[in-house]
Amino acid sequence: MAEDYYKILGVSKTASPDEIKKAFRKLAHQHHPDKSGGDEKKFKEINAAYQVLSNPEKRQQYDQFGSTFEQARSQGGYGSRDGFSDFASAFRNGQSSQNFSFDFGDIGDVFGDLFGGQSNRSRGGRRTKRGSDVEINLTISFKEAVFGVEQSITLTKDELCAVCGGTGAEPGSRMTTCSTCKGTGQVVRSIGFGIGFPSVCSECGGVGQKIEKECRHCRGTGIEKKDKNLTVKIPAGIDDGQGIKLAGKGQAGGRGGQPGDLYIRIRVTPDKEFKRQGYDILTKKEISVAQAALGGKVEVNTVDGSLVLKIPEGTQSGKVFRLRDRGVPNLHGRGRGDQLVEVIVRTPTRLSHRQRQLLAELRDLE
Repeated sequence: MAEDYYKILGVSKTASPDEIKKAFRKLAHQHHPDKSGGDEKKFKEINAAYQVLSNPEKRQQYDQFGSTFEQARSQGGYGSRDGFSDFASAFRNGQSSQNFSFDFGDIGDVFGDLFGGQSNRSRGGRRTKRGSDVEINLTISFKEAVFGVEQSITLTKDELCAVCGGTGAEPGSRMTTCSTCKGTGQVVRSIGFGIGFPSVCSECGGVGQKIEKECRHCRGTGIEKKDKNLTVKIPAGIDDGQGIKLAGKGQAGGRGGQPGDLYIRIRVTPDKEFKRQGYDILTKKEISVAQAALGGKVEVNTVDGSLVLKIPEGTQSGKVFRLRDRGVPNLHGRGRGDQLVEVIVRTPTRLSHRQRQLLAELRDLE
């Protein structure tokens, strides 16, 4: 009796193509023989099931014959025009007289982390090692975050070797085509039954070429540690915890690989007077009892400088005044926030004799 492909993938017979693909991806990662705890036999079963159920025509044929799958195949029920009977036979009998080619389409990334790790393709299809990303913290003041600033930073990181220019070869020496992968940077790793998957060539590291004589300065790596000076432009309105990405400013890639990226995490030093709330700035201003009762004018500090705020008569403690366009610039160029000034009425604690008399008279009039 043929294997139940639906059961192998753990899906129902009414499963959608997306559900089948999702189940395959999960199981392929789990059982791949190159991973710790992988199961080669299970992995082959999963592949066999997916090759059938992911193809609408093959799935229809499989659903039609069901448990009589082997009998129908032997009687030519599936036909041989699409090679399906040969494919099923190869998995069932554990042998094959031919090599099979699989088109994984957009699920190729299932195997990406199993063959070569983080990499990128250079011209000609060869794989090269991409440089690692770098993440750093950069501390700025509150006002620098509001208005933006340019800062110079120094990083010690991988840079292209100054002697060989990143090739890893001693100047004047030749580069030869790798005999193992024939210059492709890849070899096919067989998992049996004529089935193989591409893997980065261990002989040349995926470059496709071998160095005749390694660079003495970098020992063939193509990179060296250097202090790199960079000027970072921090945009106006950035907030604490937000980041900036500088593409290609991370670690250099080995032997022709693309460099990684630099991620800068911004840390904003708290200000004693100003507090940020979104794109608004919050402040507090103390006024006297007389100013609150009679009104007046007071000087208020803003990030742009001081200005005069008019206090109306009868202002209560806790009253908030809004200063338009005195807040933080919007990162997307949509103007500025506001400054919200909370008025705190200051109650006097040391009174002269005359002040006491006046306050007593005021109290008696209420």
